[in-house]
Amino acid sequence: MKNLLMIIISGSLFFVGTNIFSKEKTTITWARFDLPPIWIGTGKFADQGIVDYQRKIYERELTNFNHKWIIVNPRRLIELVKDKTQLYCNDGYLFPPGGNQDLIWSEAPTIVTPNHLIVRKELVKKLPIKNGKISLDEVLQLKKFLLSYSPGLPYGGTVNKVLAKHQSNKFLQPVAQKDQFAALRLLSAKRTDLVLGYPFMLTYVKDFLGLKGEFVPVLMEENSDYYPYYVVCNKHPDGQKAIEEINKVIRKYRKTKEYDRGTERWYPESTLKEYHLRNKY
Repeated sequence: MKNLLMIIISGSLFFVGTNIFSKEKTTITWARFDLPPIWIGTGKFADQGIVDYQRKIYERELTNFNHKWIIVNPRRLIELVKDKTQLYCNDGYLFPPGGNQDLIWSEAPTIVTPNHLIVRKELVKKLPIKNGKISLDEVLQLKKFLLSYSPGLPYGGTVNKVLAKHQSNKFLQPVAQKDQFAALRLLSAKRTDLVLGYPFMLTYVKDFLGLKGEFVPVLMEENSDYYPYYVVCNKHPDGQKAIEEINKVIRKYRKTKEYDRGTERWYPESTLKEYHLRNKY
C-alpha cells in the first residue's frame, strides 16, 4: 500500500512538473492592412490578396508558433510594435531595414511594382510615351489631360515633387483618400483621363466593382524602379526567432507558383511580365 501511494505521489509530481516547465507556443499576431489587392480584409475576395497568400505559407510552415491576424492602419502598427509583451508581425512592409528601432526585418522575399500612370486606352497614342515610359512632368506641362490623384499619398520616386511643382495646374484633380478607388471610378466614367496608382488595382477594381472600360498602366520616368518589401516583427523575446524561421520559408518558397499566387492573380499581364524580368530575388 505504501509503495502504491509513493507511485501515485511521484506520478502527480511529474504531471505538475511538466505543466510548470512546459512552454506554450508564442502567438504571432499578423497586423495586416486593408489595401486591396495587396491585403484584402473583407468582401468576396477576403484573404486572397497578393501578400495574404504568402502569409498563409508562413502560418503553415511556422509550426512553433500560433497565429492570428488583425486589421490595422499603418499608424496603429507603429504603436503596436512598441509593445514587447506581444509578438506582432507585418508581412508586406515597404520601408527598408533600419528605419524603426522597434522592428526586425526579414530578407526581401520579392519585389512590388511602382505606381504607374493609368490611362484610358483610347488616349495612349496621344501621350508622349517613349520606350514604354512616360514623363509625368511632361504630361502635366502639356495641360491637355486631366490627372486624378490623392494628395498626401507617397507615390514613390520624384512623383510627389512633380505634383507639388504643378500644384496650380488646373489639370490636376485632387481626390479624397477615404475612397481609394475614387480616381478609378472617375476614369471608368470618363470624368478624368489619367490616374496615379498601382497596376494591380485595375484587376481588383474590375472584378470587385465591375468598372467598365479599357485601361493601360504606363511606367513613369519619375518612378520606374520595382522595389522590395519585407516581413517585419517587433522585438518581442521571440521576434528574432520568428524572423529566422520566416527567412527559411522565404528561401524555400520565393519564386514558386504558390508564393506568387496572388501576384499571378492580380497583376495585369503586361506588368506581370515586367515583374518576372525584374525580380532578382
